Amino acid sequence: MSFWSLYFLATIVLHHLGYLKVQLGWNVLLAVYVYWPIKSKNLRRLRLIIGSLAALFLLWCESPLPHPVYAFQQLKLLSGFSLEYLLELAARMVNYYILLAILICVIVYIVLGRRVRFASFVWLGFLSILLWHNDPEPQNFAAQRANTEHTEHDETLLIEPTSISASNTQLENFFDKERLKHLSFNNSSVKNFDVILLHVCSLSWDDLAFIQLSDHPFISKANIIFKQFNTATSYSGPASLRVLHGNCGQQKHSDLYSSSDASCFVFPSLETAGFQTHALLNHDGKFDNFGKELEDRGGLRGKLELPSGPGATLRSFDNSLIYGDYDVLSKWHAENIKPNSKPSALYYNSITMHDGVRSISSTDRDSLNTYLPRANKMLDDFEHFKQNVEASGRPTIMVLVPEHGANLRGDAMQIAGLREIPSPNITLGPALVYVINAPSIPKYPVVVNEMMSYFDLYTLLDDMLTNSPFTASTTPLSSRIQKLAGTQFVSESASATIMQTNDQRFWVRPSGSNTWVQYNN
Repeated sequence: MSFWSLYFLATIVLHHLGYLKVQLGWNVLLAVYVYWPIKSKNLRRLRLIIGSLAALFLLWCESPLPHPVYAFQQLKLLSGFSLEYLLELAARMVNYYILLAILICVIVYIVLGRRVRFASFVWLGFLSILLWHNDPEPQNFAAQRANTEHTEHDETLLIEPTSISASNTQLENFFDKERLKHLSFNNSSVKNFDVILLHVCSLSWDDLAFIQLSDHPFISKANIIFKQFNTATSYSGPASLRVLHGNCGQQKHSDLYSSSDASCFVFPSLETAGFQTHALLNHDGKFDNFGKELEDRGGLRGKLELPSGPGATLRSFDNSLIYGDYDVLSKWHAENIKPNSKPSALYYNSITMHDGVRSISSTDRDSLNTYLPRANKMLDDFEHFKQNVEASGRPTIMVLVPEHGANLRGDAMQIAGLREIPSPNITLGPALVYVINAPSIPKYPVVVNEMMSYFDLYTLLDDMLTNSPFTASTTPLSSRIQKLAGTQFVSESASATIMQTNDQRFWVRPSGSNTWVQYNN
């Protein structure tokens, strides 16, 4: 057995500590394979190579890391990352508690290896996994994607076979219902205000709570605060399409790039309704063809404006420049919004909070350490810009919508920083609405605690286009909110679907699987 006993014992220990979710069946098969006596020296060498590769793949699947297939699919994107960011990501994968546990196992093995038959303890360890039902909650999800039918789960976490069909039906019913949702902005009423949509990367309610910034003045002073706004995804590309396709109900993730119903596009609809539309980034939009996707699939062709020249304060994960939010927004507002100009609608995308972003002047190279100061600075910039809009006297509806969260905290099924699973801690973000320069504004914000998403937000905007909040006898904001139907929580990525069922619990289904597992935050 040589080192194989050490390998199996280490994985068993890490399983019981909650750092791995050992797939018992596959490990037993691997143990039988490497234990079986073979006389031929060449065959033993071949077995060692095959067994080592199988063990490495299995260990990866049992860890909290993304599934190997998914990771290999992302190699093209990884090639665009700066070396500094790649080193930071590699450092995050190192768990010093795991290293310590492995070191202890190695020392014990070296000291006792010649006197103790460790193979017997390996089989006892496998038996302990089979019998011990109260082990820690799995800190891994990717393993279930490798081969769900062979995965060992706590029975209380699985939807019973009799209800799997019902859960799949509930999901399909959700999308059937969403396909019926459609709105066109009112183009008959007089438009007497501007619309500014701030689309922000990597900001969720859970992230704000983690860094204790939920009560930042820009947030607390909003006129409408959505506490349960579901961005429905955990990555920027799909998020940008969802917010720009918001005139229709929520699409399946697989349909975002395969279908392009122009009637779903928000900004062409606003243009038809009488607005002059614009699109603005605080970055170059080159990574993963982000800017091109906005134009080709988001209805913003010919509208995109990019910052240039001096004034960049941050560097992105791909080493490109990022400009300050206030600088970019205030410059655009000064150049495009005049006292008698046509009403404008702006889509603004900020990656200030994106993972891997660093300050040009800071000596701290860990982007997680700089998350709090970056968040504080971005929200300060938005508050400063809002004050500029107020000073201009121009009636404006300003909306902040996150793309997704950063997963700063992590949870029992996904380590901090990973976003393969679009969990509620990642996709529930601070959607905020500001009614600027209205004749009368409520003293306190209207807080919305019901589950909402993009279609609800644009339904609210359409209501404001029909019945302007900038008239003396306008409908109260609270009454407008009561008209919104809400949207059931369903979030998707390329790797998984999460759905909230009628019992208010969250369930996750890996892509390509028919198994639903309760998601434990």
